[in-house]
Amino acid sequence: MKVLKIIKSRLFKVLFLIAGIFFLAGTINNFYQGSLERKRLQEEIVRLEEEIEEIAFDKKELEKQVEHVNSEKFIKQVARSELGLVKEGEMLYIIIDE
Repeated sequence: MKVLKIIKSRLFKVLFLIAGIFFLAGTINNFYQGSLERKRLQEEIVRLEEEIEEIAFDKKELEKQVEHVNSEKFIKQVARSELGLVKEGEMLYIIIDE
């Protein structure tokens, strides 16, 4: 009987130790997986911040282009060169190459 109690006691200790090892292994695995995910997310944040900077630069360039296209100087230039318009009192000469 005493031997049986000793065996049960040792068996309980071994099982408890195995359970503790599994719990510890699971915790370490979760920590490792979490750190990998955190690293991946940090890299994604950096990539997205760079993309935001590029888009902001492109936006500024497009705003400059819109400002230029809407300028009176540009509108007059296009009206003269592409539409053949002239100011009041001016004459338009068209040179025909033969």
